[in-house]
Amino acid sequence: MNKVNNHYHTGRDIDGEGALAYAADTGEANAYVLTLSPALDAYIPGMPVCFKVGNANTGASTIDINGLGVKAIKKNGNEDLAVGDILAGQIVTVIYDGTNFQLMAAPRVLALRDASRGLIVKNNTSNPNHQVDISADEIILQDASGNPMRVLNLSMTADITVSGAGGLDTGSEAASTWYHLWITAKADGTKSVIFSTSATAPTLPTGYTYKAYIGAWYNGTDGHLKAAYQRGTRVVLAELRTEVTGGTATSYTSFAILVPSTARIWHGHVAVYANNGIGCAFVATDGSGLGSAPLTGYDTSDGTAFQVANHCVIQTAQTLYYRIQTSGYATTGVNIYTGGWDY
Repeated sequence: MNKVNNHYHTGRDIDGEGALAYAADTGEANAYVLTLSPALDAYIPGMPVCFKVGNANTGASTIDINGLGVKAIKKNGNEDLAVGDILAGQIVTVIYDGTNFQLMAAPRVLALRDASRGLIVKNNTSNPNHQVDISADEIILQDASGNPMRVLNLSMTADITVSGAGGLDTGSEAASTWYHLWITAKADGTKSVIFSTSATAPTLPTGYTYKAYIGAWYNGTDGHLKAAYQRGTRVVLAELRTEVTGGTATSYTSFAILVPSTARIWHGHVAVYANNGIGCAFVATDGSGLGSAPLTGYDTSDGTAFQVANHCVIQTAQTLYYRIQTSGYATTGVNIYTGGWDY
């Protein structure tokens, strides 16, 4: 590398054919090795060097140019590199600051974890009782440091009867249990999926550091995964789940709903009964009646209820409130059913 007053000249080698400050990396992940031609005879402060990366980094990294000695690669002044800061096949620029090489990178907008496009989750056709299929055009994962990974054209199957990658993160299958689904990946892009009882901190398989939450599936009392279909953040059940039967509370009373702890909006049906007149009932977010709207309709004396589709924001996990109105109405009771939810 020629220098004139401690800076570059034209940036071309002596015969005008090669880039002075470029070489392909011949080292390994986290330990990059370059051979510039003509050879560099000293590290010069302010000197930029470009190189094509052979292997993505998995943590703090170094560089050695023309055998002049190993130097740390830093970012943002004095920070060690984090996994994925340098990607295989990427051409990066580093500048010597007199002590270390500084990684020059375009400002990166941190992607939101769990964001997805075209996400579909459903029971597997051949093995619906213990497998679910997951597909997505695009999904964003993150590691513990917040570094994102974009996964495209995702298509995989999770099996609750197996352990580790592609199955349960820990333990063995349990009935009457919510299992949360996580997409996981290694730094090299290898991806998988796991079931976990944790909605926040799954146990990732060895070597997997990236994750994204996509939803949850209920394993019933019979040890079979309930039939459901998810598109994006919306889930619908194959069969309505009865939550309240013949409810007669005239002040707001809590009731449990069979949705995952991560559900934020409940979707269901309300069947109101009346004694040959108009019935009225309410479903609410909390005990004060937040978010409620009157569900009214006419019922005959033969016991046939009128049913209304309803939705309600969930404030307390897996809990809503209801009451019936008897004053001024002929209400005798209410049934409430869960049909699905939104995350």
